[in-house]
Amino acid sequence: MHPDVIELQKFLNNNGFPVALSGSGSSDNETDYFGPLTKAALTKFQEANGEVILVPVGLVKGTGYFGNSTISFINSL
Repeated sequence: MHPDVIELQKFLNNNGFPVALSGSGSSDNETDYFGPLTKAALTKFQEANGEVILVPVGLVKGTGYFGNSTISFINSL
């Protein structure tokens, strides 16, 4: 668990990649738990922005791992 997960979930929820439609993880109900719903939403985000996030590190599919490539891209927005 990490407080930055709340900010990641807010980002995903507010940018078209909802963590959940209701309950924990949904908009205004973000949590500090990085579980399967957060990973799935992050994977979709990575794949939607694959040319910038995935290709430079030699990947073609999202991993759901919140690493440097994804962090750098989000911080550049």
